[in-house]
Amino acid sequence: MPADLDRRLLHHLSGSGLFDRPGLALLAVSGGVDSVALLDLMFCVAEELGLNLAVAHIVHGISQEAAEAAPEVQKLAHSYRCPFYVEELELGEQATETAAREGRYRALRAIQQAVGARYLVTAHHFDDQVETVLYRFLRGSGMAGLAGIPAKGPDGLVRPLLPFEREELKRWLSSRFHNPATRPAIFDDPANADSRHDRSWVRHHLIPFLRRRFGAEFDRRVEEVANHASDDRAAWNSLLRELPDLNLRQEAGTIQVARAPFQRYDKLLSQAVLRAIAREIGCRLGRTHSELLYEFIRGSS
Repeated sequence: MPADLDRRLLHHLSGSGLFDRPGLALLAVSGGVDSVALLDLMFCVAEELGLNLAVAHIVHGISQEAAEAAPEVQKLAHSYRCPFYVEELELGEQATETAAREGRYRALRAIQQAVGARYLVTAHHFDDQVETVLYRFLRGSGMAGLAGIPAKGPDGLVRPLLPFEREELKRWLSSRFHNPATRPAIFDDPANADSRHDRSWVRHHLIPFLRRRFGAEFDRRVEEVANHASDDRAAWNSLLRELPDLNLRQEAGTIQVARAPFQRYDKLLSQAVLRAIAREIGCRLGRTHSELLYEFIRGSS
């Protein structure tokens, strides 16, 4: 039910430890339904979690329409008594999805560092998880990629809305703002609906088709795939701590391991361990690159 979504969110966050210490949480707010719901829900639970909130907005420079959201997001942030920070990029109309995502995260991280925020919070939700798992499958991702979007990433990255569907977020906002005069302006980035981009095509064409074919079971089946893959990824990460001869050391965004064990491990085990090590610092190491790294380690003296 939408009326208790804030309590369900608080229960989820209290049990998951995503915000394990008090501090400043920088919310990434684009002005779309998802991120506006994130701001409203986090405002409802922030005090109980010991959090102060700030809002960051990135103007990616892909379309003129996108630039029009910034003033509305600023007004929205001020209505919640949150400091507002904006960063303008100039990616251009031909920017790929990957370039836009990487540019946005670089800008958000820069703001996070500048303001000293302990957490960077994004509005990814259950539907995004389904889309990501399916998209990665189509790109030939391995098990780690099929685990989808993690709830917690490096350097305070947190995604608190992953258990909740987009429709729940929309209903929450509708229940909170009955009066159209007080309802926040919602901005839908045109780039998100552009089917020239693969993820947009998956979102607007492939997933609706699969839902019509398989019904409600489709989302749950994808979720099961993600859960199995996530368990597999977590097991490999735990294994790193059970291999003391690796001499694993991590600091300042780098990771160091001993070379000697890879002279004993077979090729497949070595590559799996290397991929798990890369994930520790937020890096995805695909099959080809893990094989090249393995050959480099084996060949070095």
